[in-house]
Amino acid sequence: MLKIPMVLSNFLKPSVPKVEIATGSTVAEWRPMPQAIQDAFGEFCTFAIRSAVVASMATARAQDRPLLASGINVPPLPSSPLVFPVVAAAFANEDWRRLGVHIESFYARLEAARNSTPEILRSWNGWAVHCDVDWVAVETQWRAVCGEARMLLLVALEVLLPVGSDFSIRVASTEQLTKAARDGLAPCIRSNGAVIIPEGAESRVDARITLDVSAWLVSAKGRQRITLRDLSLNGIGLAGCPALSKDSMVVIELKSGRMLPGRTAWCHGGRAGIQLTSPLKIHDPLFTAALVTYRRAKRKDN
Repeated sequence: MLKIPMVLSNFLKPSVPKVEIATGSTVAEWRPMPQAIQDAFGEFCTFAIRSAVVASMATARAQDRPLLASGINVPPLPSSPLVFPVVAAAFANEDWRRLGVHIESFYARLEAARNSTPEILRSWNGWAVHCDVDWVAVETQWRAVCGEARMLLLVALEVLLPVGSDFSIRVASTEQLTKAARDGLAPCIRSNGAVIIPEGAESRVDARITLDVSAWLVSAKGRQRITLRDLSLNGIGLAGCPALSKDSMVVIELKSGRMLPGRTAWCHGGRAGIQLTSPLKIHDPLFTAALVTYRRAKRKDN
């Protein structure tokens, strides 16, 4: 018997009895409910992001790096999710059954990591002081949670979410965050040790997709070839760009000839963030192409 959060049970709609299990009890066939799926995975993404934060902190402490966590109003560890009993066999479709297996694995890993994390680390002070904690063991547990979260997010992109949906962007950006945390890159720790809980990764508007696309930047300094590094509805991250003044007006010219005007939000070390004058629509061809490329790359990775 596996247990999943109550909210995830909302996207599994019981119909006629479908599967008999060994105990003699009956489970129902489950069918997707689109809005409930989005609500359920919204909560799951929050668990995944919080797990990435914990894994990042554990990686930093295992490397004897200091942490600064001032002004954060949530506990260090993600809460224990509400649970609802169900069995993997309840998923009649093979893709859904695969999703069910990953749901089970993630929440089992999450609970195991929570239970094995020393009590002192349930407060921020425990992370900040040099206490007698096996940081490598804590890191190993939470990086494993992030690995399970990433696999579930990848399956969700394949099984649940159509290309071009705003929620698929959020899921993809959360996958990138959990992958970095799984790989020990501590994506939620700044160079000065400050802990960040990525609100952008939780926002459907601000969620970003990583890119590697050549384009042109037109600015007061002329026309230069640059690389699009990430994309959100409101902005684009650039690499290989010249020094730009904050709030300077620019135009990003795509290979297709399309022009995207915007202003410079920040620029440092050849990288820049451009806030678009007109936010992109969720079904914009640029997003659709980015998500198709993203999915193909993930299939190769896995």
